[in-house]
Amino acid sequence: MKKIFLGLLCSVLLFCAVSAHAFTITLGWDPNSEPDIASYRVYVGTDSRQYDQYFEALPGEENGFVLPADFPNGVTHYFAITALNWGGLESTYSNEVRSDGVTNPGNNPPAAPGGCFIISVAP
Repeated sequence: MKKIFLGLLCSVLLFCAVSAHAFTITLGWDPNSEPDIASYRVYVGTDSRQYDQYFEALPGEENGFVLPADFPNGVTHYFAITALNWGGLESTYSNEVRSDGVTNPGNNPPAAPGGCFIISVAP
């Protein structure tokens, strides 16, 4: 069985207040370079390394995957990415990033984890 080595560095996390109650979150990551990557899984949880849901992302969405959910204001969320090959094998988790539950980053977003970059801020 081929083992997937994931060269992902989860690269971004930026969020903004949509209202007093929800955030839209856009993530980005460095793509896996293996030729047989079928999809990525974007894991989400409210405790570090304890993910209770995931979203599927296709190759090509690494440069701006908008999570299809609203996230409550003031609640810290943790995110990590895995890669899946066409055989159904899943890599280990990428590094983890977190939202910090900031209510409104405005023009001064929080400092990004090492290697991060801002993709977008959208209501």
